[in-house]
Amino acid sequence: MAEADIPGEVRQFIKDYIRSLFQLEVLLLLHRHRDRDWSPEDIDRELKIGRELANTQLADLHSIGLLTMIDNPFGYRYRPATDELDAAVSKLDAAYKERRVSVTSLIYSTPVDEVRIFAEAFRLRKDK
Repeated sequence: MAEADIPGEVRQFIKDYIRSLFQLEVLLLLHRHRDRDWSPEDIDRELKIGRELANTQLADLHSIGLLTMIDNPFGYRYRPATDELDAAVSKLDAAYKERRVSVTSLIYSTPVDEVRIFAEAFRLRKDK
């Protein structure tokens, strides 16, 4: 299936918000379990991506308005800043279920700006 099979608003959401398959998997996990609080350790147990990477993905999703921080030991919950963001994530979830390879290809073909790459390189060094 081709990327053209993915609805335009989902392609735009990926371009605007999704930087990696890790980030997508974390977002969709929290979206599917929206009434649960999640810690980096919980994400690592579910997705096997490591606590530090899980923490980075949670922080990034929070910074773009897709998660909220919870004042308990767990940390984060899916709660988009707008109904439009929530609707876009729901459409992304449906597209990923139906066209996983096309969505994955789109994520990897979306250019990531050089400033973000530069900043993430320093963040990874800091965590080590």
